[in-house]
Amino acid sequence: HAKDAYLADVIQDKDAYLADVIQDKDAYIEEIKAVVQDKDDYTDSLEQSIPFKLCRILDKLTGKTRK
Repeated sequence: HAKDAYLADVIQDKDAYLADVIQDKDAYIEEIKAVVQDKDDYTDSLEQSIPFKLCRILDKLTGKTRK
């Protein structure tokens, strides 16, 4: 009986550990999504800024291309 009880405890501990890992992974993914969204929002606002638009106009007028 002691062996069965030990195995049951190990299985229960493993299940709890896996649940914690999955929860941490999901939280980490949500944080990454938020960072990417913030970056995209910042990039969009930057592309719509007047200095950026003026640079594009000047590049077209001078024939320069950006990589």
